[in-house]
Amino acid sequence: MKRSLLIFAVISLFFVYEQVVAQSVQIGVGGGLTVLTNEDATKSFSEGGLGLGTGYNYGAKVKVGLPLSPFNFTAGAFWHPLKSEEEVSGVKYGFDQTLSNYSLGVEMVLFPGPLKPYISAEFLQTTFGEATYKVDEVEVAKFDSFTRQGFALGVGATFTLLPIIDVDLAAKYQMNNMFGKEAEEDNFNSFVVTATVYFDVL
Repeated sequence: MKRSLLIFAVISLFFVYEQVVAQSVQIGVGGGLTVLTNEDATKSFSEGGLGLGTGYNYGAKVKVGLPLSPFNFTAGAFWHPLKSEEEVSGVKYGFDQTLSNYSLGVEMVLFPGPLKPYISAEFLQTTFGEATYKVDEVEVAKFDSFTRQGFALGVGATFTLLPIIDVDLAAKYQMNNMFGKEAEEDNFNSFVVTATVYFDVL
């Protein structure tokens, strides 16, 4: 009897240990829309801006979850090509740059199920890539790349499509250059919507 209880206790402890320390790891690829909110960037060339509007984004993300916890931990890399062209009084203006977002974050699942809504917070490192300004297809100005830090806050929902595949739809507000700004540097924020397909790897 005692031996049976001991065996049962050991098996139970092993099972509980496995449930506590076991983790799920997913790798996802996705893309979506990027909407800039910076006025100087979104104004037209004729108004003294850069003519940037809604663009697209693409990238990859890793998500690590603990079965007995509502929290997931994420790391991601997404790119946002920014390009605009406009003709003003017969003169053609153009601007080209790529934003690169590298993130570490946490998601809190609000309730479990096939559809799992969540809220998220991320630390961002954003590289504003080398930018070119053109007039009539001639490069008249070039700006070096630089890096800033910031945060992103968002909401989303993950749907289990298949046992090893999840589809995630998220919307977040990114404050790309909260830290490391130079004097009189404007805030460069963006609203981002992405759809990501996750595959279980562990």
